[in-house]
Amino acid sequence: MLPNERSHACFILLDVPACVPHWGVKESPEFSVVYAGTYTEPSQWLLSAHKLLLARMPQYFQVLSLLALTLAATLLSACITYPPEITANPSNPIKTVAVLPFVNNTNDIDGPPFVRQLFSNVLGQHFYDIKPPSVVDQKLKEQMGVTLGSQLDMTPLSKLCETLGIDGVFYGALDDFTHKITGLYNVKRVRVRGKLVDCKNGQTVWKNGIGVKQVMYAGTLGAIAKLGADSQDKQETGQELTPLFGDTIPAPWVELPTQDSKGIVAGAISGLVDKIISKATSTTELSQQASWATIVTVKGYFHIPTPFSSPTYYGAQVPSGPVAPTIGPDGRPEGGGCQMRGFVYKCN
Repeated sequence: MLPNERSHACFILLDVPACVPHWGVKESPEFSVVYAGTYTEPSQWLLSAHKLLLARMPQYFQVLSLLALTLAATLLSACITYPPEITANPSNPIKTVAVLPFVNNTNDIDGPPFVRQLFSNVLGQHFYDIKPPSVVDQKLKEQMGVTLGSQLDMTPLSKLCETLGIDGVFYGALDDFTHKITGLYNVKRVRVRGKLVDCKNGQTVWKNGIGVKQVMYAGTLGAIAKLGADSQDKQETGQELTPLFGDTIPAPWVELPTQDSKGIVAGAISGLVDKIISKATSTTELSQQASWATIVTVKGYFHIPTPFSSPTYYGAQVPSGPVAPTIGPDGRPEGGGCQMRGFVYKCN
């Protein structure tokens, strides 16, 4: 499943262990579970569930079930809050963007290129033509002698844009990429900042940052350690960090849910790291936190799409680019994005 797709799985509990075999029944002593399907809209799995139930109901119950279905669909639609849709902006002069090597403010050598590729992927979903990092690196090295993000402060913007043939540059910094294990208090932390600069006038058109952490603790001592760490994190807003090539960028901390037994947090970003995951231990261990840090930074909000949930906003969303998607015969994009709502592609 792609990171920008939302799925709703409908599970129906039946009191009879004998069900339609090809619907994938998993029997237990108490009940049978029928997986009714995976869909991109809640109303779809409600309809599927309704068809399943109708097949097993006496006729006089069917009217009641239709009323219940109508009520459930209304309530479910009302209880899920979606962020605004994202569409291409033809008036945006920045079409082609290069995500430059990240400034590494950590002790991890594998984190910056990993997070850089994540940003390349997510920015591409916002209707920009993203230069492949490998192509950018080759030109920077061969024509400008640049191999590290820290060298970019001595590189004129005009020279960068001319060499790379781009309309905008994306500067980024990785400020934390750690996995701390003490037994009583364990925490994974990823903190990133980024900004998009217009090649024509050198203006920063967008900037944002976030710190994402996921904590597990045990016992009283673990709870005390967490309270102390949370208190410290509240004081770290991003103002204390070294400006990113002249720009001070907010980067507050947000905590992911500790328990993810249903895979909601992981499922929302599954697929984002599949093709770029490194064998290095650090990127493997922190891939989920790095993915969320990237998504929240670019989109400007944190949202796990579950009923009764609403987005929490952090900074501004990156402006939409002008690259309209090419829709293939199957109705899905060919190498580009579609309209987006939250993390969901809405393809016509």
